Amino acid sequence: MGLKLNLGCGNVILEGFVNVDMYAPRADVKADLSKRLPFEDGVAERVVLCHVIEHISYRKTLDLLEEVHRVMEMGGSFELAYPEWKECVKAFLENKNGENYRWWIQTLYGSQTDPGQFHVAPIITDHLIDQLSDVGFTDFEYTLDEYNAILKCKKCKPRPWF
Repeated sequence: MGLKLNLGCGNVILEGFVNVDMYAPRADVKADLSKRLPFEDGVAERVVLCHVIEHISYRKTLDLLEEVHRVMEMGGSFELAYPEWKECVKAFLENKNGENYRWWIQTLYGSQTDPGQFHVAPIITDHLIDQLSDVGFTDFEYTLDEYNAILKCKKCKPRPWF
């Protein structure tokens, strides 16, 4: 049975998982997700990225997805939760500077309370699925709750080398 990784865990420590974060004091492993993950190839049966990918530079997003693919075992599950950019922008514009204005600003840009709390990559599901497919993930399941997206997929094929 492989590892379960909670990448970018922040203060959300999941029992039974290796909780990984660069800033969180309670993380099991300290690691910068924009660099090579500190795990061997094919060791993870499940990887969770809960409201993390939007904090990774857009230029580094594909690198992170490739790293997740590398550390996952074939058939392993990958779950991502993130603010669906289109829905966030739509809600912000419909709010017209109303009572939720500051909340939507934080949702769009991150809380910006420390270096890890900036939203630096707007995530649009269609683009994310294209990137995940290119890396070697398949079997996508997508749900949307207002503006919170959850995307599940599996590592079902080796990384293409062309």
